[in-house]
Amino acid sequence: MLHQKLRKLRDNICSKANLPIYIVAGTNTLDEMTRYLPLNLTELRKISGFGDAKTEKFGTQFLEIIVEYCNEKNLSSLIHEKIPKREKK
Repeated sequence: MLHQKLRKLRDNICSKANLPIYIVAGTNTLDEMTRYLPLNLTELRKISGFGDAKTEKFGTQFLEIIVEYCNEKNLSSLIHEKIPKREKK
């Protein structure tokens, strides 16, 4: 359910801005957001596919959906379970 909402948001962003899907958030990125439930921009930044630019551009839109979902289901972030991604040098 959360995955569908995130995919719908991504697809809307892509169609409005005429961007390919992978530019906004690929399937792996959506999977990670659904699994780890980041609740703020710092946590979202730890999701594969979200660097500074993408977090700044699209982060709050995705977070609104995730935070609302977590509040409804009484869930908390699991970002601490994620193995840190490699940072580009």
